[in-house]
Amino acid sequence: MKVTFPHSRRYGNPIPVETAAAELCSLLEEVRPDTVVTFGADGITGHPDHRAVAAWAALAFQRAAPRGARLLRAAIPAARAARWKALTDRFGVFEPGYPVVPDEVALDLRLSPEVSTLKVRALAAQATQTAGLIEAMGPDVYAAWVSEESFA
Repeated sequence: MKVTFPHSRRYGNPIPVETAAAELCSLLEEVRPDTVVTFGADGITGHPDHRAVAAWAALAFQRAAPRGARLLRAAIPAARAARWKALTDRFGVFEPGYPVVPDEVALDLRLSPEVSTLKVRALAAQATQTAGLIEAMGPDVYAAWVSEESFA
């Protein structure tokens, strides 16, 4: 199973929503998932690529998701937002008004140390996106910060 997008924002050619959604529709039709997780329309951090992915996923879900499937969007539970507020404010990670939701979420993931290590390694590979944060926070704080994910 491989999804190929013919254009890349990296090279100055944003992928048209219809093109990306069509690729994702094919994938949804093949896999028939009961749950799709993605960013909300705000991309949670405001990043334009995250917003694009959210638009692609929402359109594909609307067109091709199996009956009864659910679409979940990344969110920050209030308790986690409070716990990390000083850090996220210091680094300006989220746009003002990022999606803080009540602590009741549909999917709340707390990664094991092994999975968290893999996630940090994957994120660190995106050095232009993460190297400064990892260095400024320190690897242990960064790992703790990204070891939880929630979807509403």
